[in-house]
Amino acid sequence: MSEQPSFSVIIPAYNSHSTLARAIDSVLAQTLPALEVLVVDDGSTDDTRAIAEGYGPPVRCIHKPNGGVASARNRGIREARGDWVALLDADDVWLPHKLQEQWDALQRAPGVGWAACRHDIIRDGRRWRQPIRPKLQAEIARNGTVPSFNSMHRLPFQTSGLVVRRDLLHEVGLFQEWMRVADDRDLMWRIALRQPRVAYTTRVSHEYRCDTPGSLTKQPAVRREEVLQSLCNVLREAERLSPEARESFYPVGRGQAYNLMLRLAGKDLPISPEVRRDALAAFRLNRWQQATLWVVRALPVPLGRRLADWICWCRVRHRMPQARPVADRS
Repeated sequence: MSEQPSFSVIIPAYNSHSTLARAIDSVLAQTLPALEVLVVDDGSTDDTRAIAEGYGPPVRCIHKPNGGVASARNRGIREARGDWVALLDADDVWLPHKLQEQWDALQRAPGVGWAACRHDIIRDGRRWRQPIRPKLQAEIARNGTVPSFNSMHRLPFQTSGLVVRRDLLHEVGLFQEWMRVADDRDLMWRIALRQPRVAYTTRVSHEYRCDTPGSLTKQPAVRREEVLQSLCNVLREAERLSPEARESFYPVGRGQAYNLMLRLAGKDLPISPEVRRDALAAFRLNRWQQATLWVVRALPVPLGRRLADWICWCRVRHRMPQARPVADRS
């Protein structure tokens, strides 16, 4: 690997005047400097553009009509000049060691084309941190990498912590602009099909702020049907790539599809017959899963929603420990 990495940092922004400067400053404070910081103004109506343009090099503002976070990220990636792309939401913050530690991890893992890192969650003025199970801690300490599909659903894994080789992003096809929610998770699944392992650093390296009003990247996930269709598409891509890719994705996709169908049934949200048939054919649910879906749909909506939420909560808690409040940034 090159001794002098070149990072292009992509920050999609929409009406982000209250948080954008903090995000940009956190990139400029990195101990390993980035080649460029591309702020993609997605048709803001406030002074987001003026804030970004006020910095000057290496910060560059790209203005485009409003099209959503996926189109904003894609515009930044297409104009990026660095060999590596690092993603950051306009209301999140990197800690100063973030890029350096991820580059060190990538150097220890030749051939690995992406990296992720641990983060703190900032919610309602409090700091929360998800524990990492000892078995995964040991594997990271031993190898510096973990299996991609296993890690993204068992470790703290968030878009503002991702670093991806630029040519790999173009290989997988960038973000799906037809998706209004979970486009980042869709991209991660498609990267993981080609990269069975991901470099991971366990030191907290960024702050994920999940309660910013009007955030471009944190809108309510009301279009779960899109995510269900995405899972079917990714499975078809896995089958096209190799038997190994299908085998690694199928358990993850099946679990995610079941959770989504539970949520849709519990909230009595419509789902097109085509998407439902596609998902049931792609991910064959066992009898217990089919029975719980029937029960959730049969119950009154408030009870069905509570049952669906409880089942999904139990399944997520089994994979990943709950975040706990912390008092410091260590």
